[in-house]
Amino acid sequence: MKNILILKNYLFIMVVSCCLLTPAQAKGVVSEVAGVPEGAQIFWKEFRAAVLNDKQSDVVAITKFPFKTRGDLDSDPERSYDKEAFLKLFKTIFTQYDRRAQKIISEVMKERTALIPKNLHGDKMFRIENLVFREQDDGKWLFTFAYVLEGDVKSLFGK
Repeated sequence: MKNILILKNYLFIMVVSCCLLTPAQAKGVVSEVAGVPEGAQIFWKEFRAAVLNDKQSDVVAITKFPFKTRGDLDSDPERSYDKEAFLKLFKTIFTQYDRRAQKIISEVMKERTALIPKNLHGDKMFRIENLVFREQDDGKWLFTFAYVLEGDVKSLFGK
């Protein structure tokens, strides 16, 4: 009987506490995405779904060409790719191991369902580990750059 009384009191306190939260406090639950441009958030969800569902043509449609890459060393050359070469590189970009995240990029993408402020680099660029996205002059967001290990590029393209 004593346990039931304790449980009732606990539930009462929880209900009252929830009712007394101010709207600002209630918004704290979703504050993780506050400050992220809506267009970037929408783009990320579309891009993420296309990659995770292996819809390469959808990814191409929201990628800027020539697409650019560079290895992880500052001394690695920047490379440019047309659509055909990008498709050849596609799997490598998203199955590459990221040392900072300590997992492959597609795993990072599965976990990152929404952008957070730390992904932003100014108001016209965001980055998810090795992947870089920029807002264009027309307001459209595009996948513009990726860091790809130089050895992986050489094995694919022989240069």
